[in-house]
Amino acid sequence: MASQDDTSSKDNLRWIEEMDAAFLDALIEKCSKENRVDGTFTTSAYENVLVTLKASFGNHFCKDNLKNRLKTLKDHFRVCYDLFHNLSGFSWNPDTKLFTAKVWVRPNAKK
Repeated sequence: MASQDDTSSKDNLRWIEEMDAAFLDALIEKCSKENRVDGTFTTSAYENVLVTLKASFGNHFCKDNLKNRLKTLKDHFRVCYDLFHNLSGFSWNPDTKLFTAKVWVRPNAKK
């Protein structure tokens, strides 16, 4: 599950895919309950997300972990968006949760 680097004075949380999924699901739920004001999650939203993650993955989380992970995920999204938006043939597949590309076949291509 989550692990921390004991040799560091700072707690470093290593996120796994299941943590990201639970974190994002919890944030989406908080958005639907209007716990986001002017693009920022409320303190109570973060506290509720902490409770959810701690129940599933242990007491390794603090509010700063959540804020840092959200920033990282936003950065990763920006990179992907910049890479793929306005490129013909690329799209997000919600089932596989991957970017997909259409295969282009030239009708007169030699085999």
